[in-house]
Amino acid sequence: MKRVLKIFVLGILLLIVFSGCAEQKSEKISIGVMPDVNSVPFIVAAENGLFKKQGVDVDIQLFTSAVERDTALQTGKIDGCVSDILAAAFAIQSGFDVKITSVTDGDYVLLAGKNSNITDINGFKNKEIGLSTNTIIEYAVDSMLMGNGFEEEEIKKTGVPKIPVRLEMLENGQLYGACLPQPLATLAQSKGAAVIATSTQQGLAPSVMVFNNSVLNENKSDLERIYKAYNIAVEQLNNDAQFFKEIIIEKAKFPAEVKDNFSLPQYQKAVLPDEEDINNVLNWMDKKGLVKQKLEYKDMIEKGFF
Repeated sequence: MKRVLKIFVLGILLLIVFSGCAEQKSEKISIGVMPDVNSVPFIVAAENGLFKKQGVDVDIQLFTSAVERDTALQTGKIDGCVSDILAAAFAIQSGFDVKITSVTDGDYVLLAGKNSNITDINGFKNKEIGLSTNTIIEYAVDSMLMGNGFEEEEIKKTGVPKIPVRLEMLENGQLYGACLPQPLATLAQSKGAAVIATSTQQGLAPSVMVFNNSVLNENKSDLERIYKAYNIAVEQLNNDAQFFKEIIIEKAKFPAEVKDNFSLPQYQKAVLPDEEDINNVLNWMDKKGLVKQKLEYKDMIEKGFF
């Protein structure tokens, strides 16, 4: 009887110990990504088991619409997402508790249509450029043109929010030019469009990673491990991007036509955005009347994950 009692007590103790271990297990972190090159390190980290190796449970969710992505973040359906400084500023000034945690490596490309006769950036003076208004794309276009001596009145824009429609209009000669993210810019180039300027060439770094503050406060160790996995993925991509191309095309939903043409950027390990990059976006928003409250660099970022 005593032996049975000892076994019973031991079983209870083991149950308590293992229950405690289960409670310490990493919570699932949901990250929203887009079909663009910014998201590739997160996709590779997930597909190559790098998050699991770091002991963190990450759910990568692909969005094809920035509006749907932002709504998912703001309603708590995802914990973080690949985004941009402008979207983060809109969210914060609208009362959503989010912060920027790192830069991501994206590129916005200004292209001229194949029959536009535009061969350099000056050719866009007073010529319509297709873009999405009040977005990071418009900020990139303004920065590229005004950085090359354009006056504001010389910049002409046509609002085309849907990127596939913008691509089609450029291809069909309905626009002199358009600004597209990668890899769709490569697709446009393969169909005859000419690359005139890029945000990377202009030294712009407007693409960022954003997380909800609830996750930043409660799951700091998980985010540190996420960034360790991210940095390993960056190393792997920079060493042999070709090896991952099939996975990237499939999981990021890149158009199949870009498979043999597009190239990935030289990714950088996770870093915080420069204060100047954030201030430039905020100043642009202010001039456009898009700022509802005064925001500063310290209001926008969260340090300490890498």
